[in-house]
Amino acid sequence: MPRWATVTGPGFRSVSVRGTQGSDGKLTLLLAMAGGAAAVAVVMARKPMAAIGGIVAGGLALAIGLYDFVDLARATGDSSGLFEAHTGFGLWLVLLGSLAMTGASVAILVMNKQQATT
Repeated sequence: MPRWATVTGPGFRSVSVRGTQGSDGKLTLLLAMAGGAAAVAVVMARKPMAAIGGIVAGGLALAIGLYDFVDLARATGDSSGLFEAHTGFGLWLVLLGSLAMTGASVAILVMNKQQATT
């Protein structure tokens, strides 16, 4: 699993945290699977309303990712500036993937509504 964040301290020591080491990474992984199941329902079963599941799953994963992204600096608990927190590839992947899932799901619903009115 990709790194969620890396914290660098005095003496160039760094500690990396993977998303699955905490509950947020596991939850976003479950939400990604739920969004994938919704996508399968849309494509295979021709049920465009299943895209609502993708919107909900993607939106929740995006909210978790944004919270962790903003909270990363506070997570070090350091006010002296000795420690620096850096966003890892895993957190970027959550942010971009959940944004893509939400956007694609909204697009499916909009296209379905347009087809229904024509």
